[in-house]
Amino acid sequence: MRTLLIDGDILIYSVCSGAEYVARFDDETDVAFCNIYDALNSCISIIDEWKSKLDSNFVVLGFTGKDNFRKTVYPEYKAHRKACRKPCGYKPVKQMLAESYVVKEEPCLEGDDILGILATEGTYENAVIVSSDKDLACIPGSLWNPDKDEEPRLISRKDADMNWLMQTLTGDKTDGYPGLDGVGPVTAAKILKNGTWDEVKTAYANAGFNEEYAITQARCARILRHGEYNWDTKEVKLWTP
Repeated sequence: MRTLLIDGDILIYSVCSGAEYVARFDDETDVAFCNIYDALNSCISIIDEWKSKLDSNFVVLGFTGKDNFRKTVYPEYKAHRKACRKPCGYKPVKQMLAESYVVKEEPCLEGDDILGILATEGTYENAVIVSSDKDLACIPGSLWNPDKDEEPRLISRKDADMNWLMQTLTGDKTDGYPGLDGVGPVTAAKILKNGTWDEVKTAYANAGFNEEYAITQARCARILRHGEYNWDTKEVKLWTP
């Protein structure tokens, strides 16, 4: 039997967005609302479906905390998202799910980091990360994208490291860190002939950036793994070459 490490952020966000309604009170006032029990039941139904499909008897939901250590690494990280609100019902549905499932959330971590650490520390047997977020391909282990995968796919450490280094080069506009301007996946693959940090460092140097800047981008791109976070002290061990 498998343990499902589920991206709770994406699950609740997508369900509550779909369950959100807007009522017009007058020409100047629209009010958004959500039936939280319908949203909760939808989340439970989806989780049950995933458990059945992947032969699982245990689920852990990972959520993003209030603070984000990457903002201390790179202040512009996700700065453009400040004005965006979560869909109606997000918070109460999350609270109610915690009554039925194991929920993990840490103040300075993103949900991706929670899943990455749990998947690599060996606490759960046959762990499978369940997420449609491409960033989770930077974590070695089993990953299942419910939007497109028939079965979980195994990502080797070598492939996970390569995916992370490619992300370091290409950046992520959604998350607000630039990587190297003009470098997309095709160019990044050409740079990473051997999949080494020296190749990344050289590419940044050729573009006029020092290694410190390259490390900053790498730290933004890196999803935490076992040994890179202390559950007791709440301290992140930043990646260093």
